[in-house]
Amino acid sequence: MKDERRLLDVLLQHSEKGPYPLHMPGHKRKPGTLGDVFKIDMTEAEGLDDLHHPEGILREAQERAADLRGAGQTFFLVNGSTGGILTAVSTCFGPQSKGRRLLMARNCHRSVWHAAVLERLDTAYLMPEMICAPGGTMITGAVDPATVAAALEKYDDIGAVCITSPTYDGVVSDIAAVAKIVHEKGIPLIVDEAHGAHFGFHPAFPESAVSQGADIVVQSLHKTLPALTQCALLHLNGSLVSAGRIRRYLDIYQTSSPSYVLMASMDECIRLIREQGEAFFEELARNALWLRRQCAGLKRLEIVHTDDPSRIVIGAGSSGLSGEQICDILRERFHMECEMAAPSYALAIMSAADERRIFERLAGALLTIDREVMDPEGMGAQKAAEAPDGKACFDSAPPVHPVMPLWEAWQRETTVTALAESAGLVSGEFVFLYPPGIPFLAPGERIDPATVIFLEDLQKKGFHLRGMEDERGMRIRVLK
Repeated sequence: MKDERRLLDVLLQHSEKGPYPLHMPGHKRKPGTLGDVFKIDMTEAEGLDDLHHPEGILREAQERAADLRGAGQTFFLVNGSTGGILTAVSTCFGPQSKGRRLLMARNCHRSVWHAAVLERLDTAYLMPEMICAPGGTMITGAVDPATVAAALEKYDDIGAVCITSPTYDGVVSDIAAVAKIVHEKGIPLIVDEAHGAHFGFHPAFPESAVSQGADIVVQSLHKTLPALTQCALLHLNGSLVSAGRIRRYLDIYQTSSPSYVLMASMDECIRLIREQGEAFFEELARNALWLRRQCAGLKRLEIVHTDDPSRIVIGAGSSGLSGEQICDILRERFHMECEMAAPSYALAIMSAADERRIFERLAGALLTIDREVMDPEGMGAQKAAEAPDGKACFDSAPPVHPVMPLWEAWQRETTVTALAESAGLVSGEFVFLYPPGIPFLAPGERIDPATVIFLEDLQKKGFHLRGMEDERGMRIRVLK
């Protein structure tokens, strides 16, 4: 019988000998205050309260989180931001809703799309701007408030608006302006701020959507703060959304056995910020800005400016490398693991748990790579032929043609056909590049001949299409 590997052994080995994490979770595997978690892994015993009906210590813990954030109410989420997003969307489409259409950014997390399916909502989309950095690296930008205003004039059945801010790369939308526009229509604004739980605690970082007028804000503590994976918060403000409905849907989307280990982790994270937040974020801001100054002299690579200085977007620029190759080099030569590889850039997530020596190590690695790709016979020349064109313009994608609601297409019977032969058929799945995660096709949208040509061209350039059941991207699921 083949020897079985234990997951625990693999995790411990990776923690001890694996690359340093330039990725989430934000605690960066440093011991916290929880100690032996088996000692605090409990159930709703006397005196320990109940997350679904909090009256004691859990109520107090959530009130501390709300007070820290300046929110009307805050709810603990034990299955990440996903449960919070599902709850937020479902809550907004009750009897008092102005319509059954969700106006959502096209780059929203899949949980928003799933919520639209579960609630059987019609959808309308906000296309974020694309940003082209000086060196040619393209990232997803903000949602223009004017685009929101135009959509609200076009559709009279919008019940809620949902946007992602910040983006994965740290780009922030003007939440205050969007909230003003949306509230003039009496409609609630949901902001997926999963990647911005550290916002609002230091002037180097953007303000949180909680203080900018959003009605519901969902944050993942574990992405950028010292909290265990799956720790997240839902913040509620204003009177447009019912707190009672929030609780009802949290009962549906969260387990009936919430982890006390995760809830303790959230409370400890909040306590740390309350007691040491100023010094905590000052160090992160100083180190992040130092790294950017050190890398200002890069000749081929580039550090792309975004609104969040702790998001280090390492653009391929004119290096001839792809984002995946940058990640490979950092891992194999410098023993550092990035959060994500995109066609034209790599992303590193830094947190206050990263010491100054880590920023120095990353800056040194990037300067070394940059110097080596300057050599005509070096790394850049060897890799250039393999790298996809990072300057592909996502704005050139053909327009989509919805023929039925997303939720209806999701329920329909499907079959699989060759992508090359799919023109005129209706997509039964998503097709996108990740990042930026903006679907070129969603279920219920007719496949235009120009779209087939566009997708095949992306593949020829070395891009990998995502969302399709066929991982090679050669066959697509369509409605029967």
